[in-house]
Amino acid sequence: MLSGTVLKQFRTYLKSQVGHGWSVEGRKSKRRYLTRVSFRYISGERSVVLLDIDFDADNQDEIVRTVKRLSELIIRRNNIEDKAFIFY
Repeated sequence: MLSGTVLKQFRTYLKSQVGHGWSVEGRKSKRRYLTRVSFRYISGERSVVLLDIDFDADNQDEIVRTVKRLSELIIRRNNIEDKAFIFY
């Protein structure tokens, strides 16, 4: 499981790749720590999804790629041209 300094560095890296508003954490589920991803809109509304990706250092790239895809989907779903409008 990602923790401590590695987790802090990973969160900083994730924000540099997808912008603000995104957060990740590990959630225990049947002897595994899965990746919980949440996104907060400017309005305060939050969207949360639990990914079937173990929350550990070996999966950092896969987590970032998945969050990037989620970001693109949110932008398309909301038909927003300027992604700064939804992120803070």
